[in-house]
Amino acid sequence: MSATSNPITPQSFLIAIADLQLDQLHAESARLHNSIYHLERSNNALEEFPSDEDCRAALRENMVTIGHQQERVQLIKEEVERRGFLMPCGEKKEEQQTNGVGGSGGGGTAANGNRAEENGLQTEEEEGVYL
Repeated sequence: MSATSNPITPQSFLIAIADLQLDQLHAESARLHNSIYHLERSNNALEEFPSDEDCRAALRENMVTIGHQQERVQLIKEEVERRGFLMPCGEKKEEQQTNGVGGSGGGGTAANGNRAEENGLQTEEEEGVYL
């Protein structure tokens, strides 16, 4: 994140996602999960240099970014559930109960059922520091 930009507020994010289609919400959730995965990988590498101030600063920035992104994932989940669907597959709640599937899922799973670390995708992110 640059010194001149701030992340979108949770309220602005809610407004931004209110009109998105279900598949767009799932895609954004998958993108955020992927970004979190890569930030966590970067942090693991940065932790190997505890005496380097630049690495410590990048670690701190990544942790803030991860927190913002996790909050956005939660807001997306709540929006999907408000519409009567469950994350990550987007079935109606009634269909899930009829099929014997319960719970809200999530846990780092992308909309297509692949975990971010398994699909190997890396997206460009306006926040965070990647190695």
